[in-house]
Amino acid sequence: MNRFALFIITFALGVLLAPVAIGAEPGPRMRVAILNSLHASVVARNGVAAFVEELRRLGYVEGVNLTIDSRNADDEAARLPELARELIALKPDVILTAGTVEATAAAMKATSTIPIVFVHAVDPVRTGLVASLARPGGNVTGVTSLNADLGAKRLELITEIVPEARRIAVLVSPVDPETSVMLQAVGSAARARRIQLDVLEIKDPARLASAISEATKAGARALLVLGSPPLYGLSQPLAQLALKQRLPTVSAWQEFPEKGGWPATVPTSKRCSNGQQVWWIGLRRAPHQPICPSSSPRSSIWSSI
Repeated sequence: MNRFALFIITFALGVLLAPVAIGAEPGPRMRVAILNSLHASVVARNGVAAFVEELRRLGYVEGVNLTIDSRNADDEAARLPELARELIALKPDVILTAGTVEATAAAMKATSTIPIVFVHAVDPVRTGLVASLARPGGNVTGVTSLNADLGAKRLELITEIVPEARRIAVLVSPVDPETSVMLQAVGSAARARRIQLDVLEIKDPARLASAISEATKAGARALLVLGSPPLYGLSQPLAQLALKQRLPTVSAWQEFPEKGGWPATVPTSKRCSNGQQVWWIGLRRAPHQPICPSSSPRSSIWSSI
């Protein structure tokens, strides 16, 4: 979860659950369910610990007036429906879905009444999570990364860094249903620039080094990492491998350059940080609030080391 998405989700739950000031008496009891399609460690790195700490600052303390129930599918999507039913049986006030869109889809099939907030979706309209960004409908809302549109911008950044690169490797996750959406956008941008793409599917992290080595031997002059949640945890080893191979690499994750890698496009947005964006009211009283973009091609920050 990027820092902006963390702010939005915390704001949604904190402000609209009658939060209290620091040092004040704890607020009313709250039960949050987290349904994650990935490994627990990936979600922890995506900011759940920081999310819990922020709720504590607002007066919601786990074990006092806050209960958090988590279920992790460990990359086994077939387990998600059962895990969703387990969480719903606990009667949570809200369900946060993390990882791939399959977690949100499973929660939607299990309940049409409990508010669902997804923390990452590339194109929630195309994948059927919502009717539209402006009017999502139902009991679902959340944050879209718009990584499909940003993929073209990241490819453009590579051509600026390495103008002679006519062959670029693209790192993708085969377990992310939205990979095809991102690849389609990147493919269109590559064809317009007459760039050849070599797609590297990484499901087993142990294959990362050999895949990058094979790509460079085949002639790839740069690497583009798509913004799939399953790839988030690879930032550090990927940065080290890219530096070792002297392979210019652009990633969707802001942690990538922090780990020693090359530039990244860091998503940001001012519109959704507006204090008037009262998400919890939207979830509990008028569930047709707009989907909040955590980034857009016009609001990306180019950062490098």
